[in-house]
Amino acid sequence: MNLNQSHIGSLVTFAYDSPNSHDAAPEVLVLHHSWEGLIHGINFNYLTKEELDFVKSVINEDYAAEAIKQYPGIGVEIDRMKTNLLTLQITSPGMFYNKFIKNFIKKYGSYRLYKPEYVRSLRTMISSEVMRGLKPGLVFDKYKVQIQAQKPETAAQKAANQQVVQQPNKQNPLASVPNPVRDQSEFFRNLGKNK
Repeated sequence: MNLNQSHIGSLVTFAYDSPNSHDAAPEVLVLHHSWEGLIHGINFNYLTKEELDFVKSVINEDYAAEAIKQYPGIGVEIDRMKTNLLTLQITSPGMFYNKFIKNFIKKYGSYRLYKPEYVRSLRTMISSEVMRGLKPGLVFDKYKVQIQAQKPETAAQKAANQQVVQQPNKQNPLASVPNPVRDQSEFFRNLGKNK
């Protein structure tokens, strides 16, 4: 069973046979099934119960209502997200994690990249439809719509964009200034490559 677009938002588990892996049986909330050839997700094995409840609350508003009773801080974070949601254009799975999830994760970063060739025995634990429930989280739904419309840059496009940024422009002296958005996304692309 291969991951596909319908797995975005699903909780899956699989055997991960990478020689550099620290978790041979991750439980992963799929943020993208094949962004630049890698599976992007949040590994639930690295999260505390409160952090799990927060991530589930981002995905499902009904779950959020219950989690807020136990952890009021979740409600504060969700309100902050909804405020940012009006103007935010989400351009990558890493950006979604960085803007919405990372601030609430206290000890270990749970954002992981997985090489599909090392994935074995893939099993969907909870489908996207069940995870999202009858009242999907506004933040995650906006992410899902925007990310499905995005196409990651190919290697040729990245090289062309790098050349455009690095070539001085006599008409615009700021044209050679590095692009912080591209630099940040490069950081997230390389984050899990040691797996």
